Amino acid sequence: MQARKRHNANPSRPLDIERAHFLLSIFDSLRLFFPRPYLCLFDSLALINFLAHFNLYPDWVFGVMAEPFEAHCWVQAGGIVLNDTLERVSAFTPIMYV
Repeated sequence: MQARKRHNANPSRPLDIERAHFLLSIFDSLRLFFPRPYLCLFDSLALINFLAHFNLYPDWVFGVMAEPFEAHCWVQAGGIVLNDTLERVSAFTPIMYV
């Protein structure tokens, strides 16, 4: 993921948030055809790959919470969370960005 992002993303051009939100709505509607319970790792990986097909390379963020221990991941562009809520991810301490 990092190599693909490094090779294709243009760091001088910020991610087009409007286009990302439009594609996210398409991704969400297609998600209905894969009736599997939500798993943050699977959904984030699928979204990262989906957006890469349209030359968008947001960050894949992994975070943890200490008490009680919990791990979570999500996709974000800058300070904008794409596949979760800011309220939920704010409870986690990011430990890795891909």
